[in-house]
Amino acid sequence: MNQNNKPLNILHIIISVTDTNSQFNDHSLPMMDKRNIAICTYYKSAKKIPSEITNFEGDNTLIGFFRALKKALNHQKYDAIHAHAVPTGILLLLGMIIFGKYHQLIDATVYTIHTSYPNLKPRNRLLIIAIFATFSKLVPCSYASFTSLPKFLQKLGSKKLQIVQNGVDLSRINRVLVNR
Repeated sequence: MNQNNKPLNILHIIISVTDTNSQFNDHSLPMMDKRNIAICTYYKSAKKIPSEITNFEGDNTLIGFFRALKKALNHQKYDAIHAHAVPTGILLLLGMIIFGKYHQLIDATVYTIHTSYPNLKPRNRLLIIAIFATFSKLVPCSYASFTSLPKFLQKLGSKKLQIVQNGVDLSRINRVLVNR
C-alpha cells in the first residue's frame, strides 16, 4: 500500500512472458490482487496474461518495445518501475530519456541484482554502470550479490542500495521432492 492506503502501482519491464519467467511468475502473478500490476514486454507474450494485469506488449522489435513502453509510461504514475535485468534496465533508461520521463527515473525506478557481478557478461558489466548512476533504488537480492559488486559500484550506488535476502519456499520444495 502507498501513503494513501491505495494499492501500489507497479510497472515491470520484462523481455518476455514465458512459463519460466520469474519476473512474471514470481513478481507479477502473486501480487496482481494486492497491487496494480502492469507489465511492458519486448516480445509478444508466449502465455495468456490475466486481465488483472495491464499488459503493454512489444512486437518483437526495438521500435515495438519503445512504442509499448511509451504507452505504459503515459498510462499512469507508478510507485515503482522495476527492471530485473541489465538489458531491461538499459531499455527503460533509454526510453525514459527519449520520452522525457526523466523525473520518473529519479523517483520510481528499481533495479534488482539477482546474480553475482562476475556472472554478468562483459557487456552487462559496462551497462550496469549507467543503471547504478541513474536508478533511484538498487536492490541486491543477497549479501553475496552485494559483496560481489566492485567497490566503485558500491560507492556509486551507496545511498540507493538496499540489500534484501531472497527467501526460500521450503514447502514448495518439499512438494516437488515428494512428487518425484
